Amino acid sequence: MTQETLNNLTSSIKTKLGENASLIDDDIATLLTENNKDLNEMKAKDDEISTLKKDKEALMKVNGSLLQKVTVQINNQNDDKKDKEPEAKDFDFRTCFDEKGNFKN
Repeated sequence: MTQETLNNLTSSIKTKLGENASLIDDDIATLLTENNKDLNEMKAKDDEISTLKKDKEALMKVNGSLLQKVTVQINNQNDDKKDKEPEAKDFDFRTCFDEKGNFKN
């Protein structure tokens, strides 16, 4: 409920009650105070939500660009490893032993 609507409603109640309005003035003042407090809290939360959304979008952009850079570096490292590694040769265990079956030094 907006502040203006609440003020109009309380004025209408006071008009209808006439002289008896003073009996509930404290309650009406409490309602107005609590309504203002709630409106201020909602505005603060809305501001915080919009700030968090902006921060989230900025982080997503930064993380996206970092992910692209990391992927490129990993691909480049894999290409370098392929170029540097010699081709695997078949290994024969018989070459490790002498004629008597002992390990060669």
